[in-house]
Amino acid sequence: MVPKDWLEQLLLERIRDVLLAEENVASLIEATQRELDAELPRLEDERASLQGQILEVQGRLERLVDALEGRSSSTPTIWRRIQERQATLAVLEERLRDLEVQIAHATECRVDKADVLRRVAFLRENLASEPTSTQREILQSFVRQVTVGNKEIAIEYALPRPTAPHAGLGVLNLESSGTPGRI
Repeated sequence: MVPKDWLEQLLLERIRDVLLAEENVASLIEATQRELDAELPRLEDERASLQGQILEVQGRLERLVDALEGRSSSTPTIWRRIQERQATLAVLEERLRDLEVQIAHATECRVDKADVLRRVAFLRENLASEPTSTQREILQSFVRQVTVGNKEIAIEYALPRPTAPHAGLGVLNLESSGTPGRI
């Protein structure tokens, strides 16, 4: 049987040494930036397509209303078509709002690599001097899952993002959601 304290300390050291290694963090940042660079144009193309569809449905709706205004009596068919166009328009506008949120999120997710590496180096250096309980609390804030296999340990994590762009190194203002990764 392996002593729990020894295993916990070993695991904390490995997480700290591997997860907070400059080359691993740099690789994660670069991969994330590449994904964002690829995703943003796709989202913007989808936004342009939705905007075009909205304009088209609005034009059809206006023509139906114009047709209705030119008649002395309304027909149920025209009213049904107006309601269908309004429902379609509402769905398209909702999709556009959701897409705008995705675009804003993708834009906000970009990070300054040098700043992140500086903060990670500070965390790595100072974490080692903290008691085991403090190390565990800090690492648990961004380690999502640790899976121990026969020959490997898989760590799923999300590096926290600073909430203040110019916070000093000694201040850990962090957002709990961040860039996901796996080592």
